Amino acid sequence: MRFLSKILYVVGLVLFLAACSSPSPLQTSTGDEGGSADSASTSTSVGEATSTTVVQPETTDVSPETSTTTTERAVSATTTTETQVETATTEAPATTSSTTEAPEESTTTTTEPPTTPTTNPPAPDFAFEAGLTMSGRWTAVSLTVDGEPIELVDPTPGINVAGRSLNGTDGCNSFGNGSVVWDDDGALTVDRSNADSTLVGCTGQVAAVEQAFSRALSNANAWGLTSSGNLVLAGLTTRVDFELAGEAAPLDGAEIGPIGDTTLQLIRETEQFAALPSDAELPLLIVSGQGTTATLSSTECEVAYSVNLPANAGEGAIAFGGAAASECPAGSTSRTVAEVLQTVDYVLTLNVGEASLMQLWAGSESVALFATEGAGFDG
Repeated sequence: MRFLSKILYVVGLVLFLAACSSPSPLQTSTGDEGGSADSASTSTSVGEATSTTVVQPETTDVSPETSTTTTERAVSATTTTETQVETATTEAPATTSSTTEAPEESTTTTTEPPTTPTTNPPAPDFAFEAGLTMSGRWTAVSLTVDGEPIELVDPTPGINVAGRSLNGTDGCNSFGNGSVVWDDDGALTVDRSNADSTLVGCTGQVAAVEQAFSRALSNANAWGLTSSGNLVLAGLTTRVDFELAGEAAPLDGAEIGPIGDTTLQLIRETEQFAALPSDAELPLLIVSGQGTTATLSSTECEVAYSVNLPANAGEGAIAFGGAAASECPAGSTSRTVAEVLQTVDYVLTLNVGEASLMQLWAGSESVALFATEGAGFDG
């Protein structure tokens, strides 16, 4: 009985081993030598069964259900992981509670200077017009410097204007040999750079008036007459008003006025002709055509000019045109006189009894003086 049991045991063991060594119908053959070697290493003969240690290979559950479930779990895990990654990637960053505030606007406070109401300066109460003359003896009636009135005291300042000649008194000293020149718009220049003056020293208010009056004359750049006939000499910060005291008197007994057609002779009065030789022939100036023509005549030459002497007044603008000084011999007295006449721009004519005088200016300078021939004015 025991023998039979052993035989059955051996037979069962052999069958078991045989079954283990045969390839499983579910196992996939690799078809390479390595696979055969593995199979050989696990196979053993029946006779050697008692001495061989059988190592059972690990089995893999490859049943369809297990395989499907495992795959679905892997896919599910992968899908879950990818979803988490995608969610982590696409999820908007968490907002923070802190808010970035816009920088405060800087406010610059500009302090505007107080505005002073602008007012137009008052219109002048004096007027200038073309042809207006300043000639006359004028006494100051008011004086203003830098907006401040200056109190006038005796002796009162005044001026004497004849044509463009100026002389007068500042209340302390007398002066002469000045000039006044203006253009067609009334722009005025008072020139006392070559004026002669007395040198009396004054004090008190007389000295104050002297200084203020001198400044007002020097600064005057415009002039005109008021509606009452007063003369105004005005500067930027100065003004002096004059009242007419009488006609200009450049010579005793002389009156400013037209002279008509007449013959005049040059007088050696001005600087230009003071140095002429005593025996030099002094040319004549023959005025004709109601003051429209003047002919410079001498034994050396004759030069005819077209002129326009003021018809109803004794002074005004004038020009000697239409002739050339070259018509007279070079170096002759007549040539010198002719050249001076070409510079003249202002004339003053005077009547002294039966005689007549003509004073000519070029700018502020008196350049020539003619008087009735034989009237005794030649000096």
